[in-house]
Amino acid sequence: MLEKQDYFQGFHVLKSLAGGTGSGLGAHIIENMRQEYPKSIILNTAIWPYKQGEVILQNYNVLLTMASSLEHASAILPLYNDDILLTCR
Repeated sequence: MLEKQDYFQGFHVLKSLAGGTGSGLGAHIIENMRQEYPKSIILNTAIWPYKQGEVILQNYNVLLTMASSLEHASAILPLYNDDILLTCR
């Protein structure tokens, strides 16, 4: 589908870092996108977990996902769950 585009700049990926599908599968998708489209821009919006913790292993998930994202994404925009919660209140 991208081959039919006249002008394509890149991707915007939104994913969670705490765990589950967002951290593992999200990192894998960004890696595959970088291999398939090496010159495209990949903006990764990463949702940082709550300070109190949602998942027991969230610190490890954040560390591993961010390491992969730093290697493959063009830019990372962190959004913090605690700040979003304060804004919504």
